[in-house]
Amino acid sequence: MTDIRLRKSKVDSACAEPESLQKQGEKIPDRLPITDPQSRTNPNKEGGFAPNNTPTVTVDIDSGLIVGTDIHTSPVEEKFMMGQITQVVESFSMEAEPKELLADGLICSGEKLAACKDRKIDLYSPIKLSVDSSNAAFREDLIQPVASELLDQLPILKTNHSDGRKTSQFHKNAFVYDADKDCYWCPNGNAIPHSRIAESLVRVVVASNCIQFQATHRPADEVHGTSTLRPKHRSSSL
Repeated sequence: MTDIRLRKSKVDSACAEPESLQKQGEKIPDRLPITDPQSRTNPNKEGGFAPNNTPTVTVDIDSGLIVGTDIHTSPVEEKFMMGQITQVVESFSMEAEPKELLADGLICSGEKLAACKDRKIDLYSPIKLSVDSSNAAFREDLIQPVASELLDQLPILKTNHSDGRKTSQFHKNAFVYDADKDCYWCPNGNAIPHSRIAESLVRVVVASNCIQFQATHRPADEVHGTSTLRPKHRSSSL
């Protein structure tokens, strides 16, 4: 009887978690661990999945002291960085926010760089910028189409669909961003403006004028439209 009551208590606690998340405006996960409803089923570092939480720690570089800690259900640790800075400032009654901040590579996004800039904080974080020298999309005159003999050097994204179909399209790296004109150039030499703003964070560029170009050089049953997502804060991260 005691075991049944204990199990019912765990189930009741798990059932109450979605309502709590809804009140907080948080997304309700597809699955909730009964053993720990406030954790989330996420990948283990050693492989597999299990109920996990995400700890975050802030350390003072000069003294080596841990000055801020927290634990979160979301595995997206970078979104908690700014809040932890505020926590440290309030906990130690600091007159001003720190002027410099070191963080790992996950933190280095345009959104976080822009947020630090607004709060006059210099953020130092590694960033990986790689340019494939064999990518034929990078040409001197972007108005000119990629030469036919170089088309095989354009990056292609291949997709296997659940119905057995196989399609391919130009990878987003086949489109070159022009910072001066704030647009992309497609392999056919067409300038592609932004079509809309999605959730204020991502600009969506629809390369519909490249479909015919793809169809000319690839089997028709493999070709479909191309979209590419550009972070709104991309200029901040370069």
